[in-house]
Amino acid sequence: MNFDYKVLLGLLAVFISLPGYVIYIRNTLSGKTKPQFYSWLIWAVLAGIGYSSQIVSNAGPGSWVTGVTVLGCGVIAVLALFKGDMHLSGVDKVLLGLSSIAVLLRVLTDNPLEALILAVGAALVGYVFTSKKAYSNPQQETVITYVLNSVKFFPSLFALSTVSKLTFIYPFSMLLANAWLAGLIIVRRKQLNAR
Repeated sequence: MNFDYKVLLGLLAVFISLPGYVIYIRNTLSGKTKPQFYSWLIWAVLAGIGYSSQIVSNAGPGSWVTGVTVLGCGVIAVLALFKGDMHLSGVDKVLLGLSSIAVLLRVLTDNPLEALILAVGAALVGYVFTSKKAYSNPQQETVITYVLNSVKFFPSLFALSTVSKLTFIYPFSMLLANAWLAGLIIVRRKQLNAR
């Protein structure tokens, strides 16, 4: 029997991601975590764009974790409607507008690489929303979810059946963005506890 190591790495990436979403959802339901609705909505939609780019580019098992990301972010976005942060400051409105423009441009463009770059840019806008909230209220975020969301993309990069800009850009940028957010939450908690 010939076993493809990329399948194993794709499954590993999926299994790494699941506990993070389960813990985040549990903490949201208990009121410990207050997800920023607009961030999670943006991430769900844009993970869908990243996933579709990976599928049409034959990413194979490396795309599985992105599909799970679409589902996880979507569930959390729905929960955030009832248990999360819906507040929008003036800056948040500008950021939401910019991310909406990026999604619209993604839908209208014929260039898949340009569309993917726009989608990743818009996803990073979602990280700005949550970074602002995490800076002010780091205790309202579940840091392990962001740690696992960063780690999960590492094996997925090696599970890609086809490595190209279209298959690589989304998971690599999300690995970095989640690591940034996890680091921010950890640093802010330490700063606030030191007071």
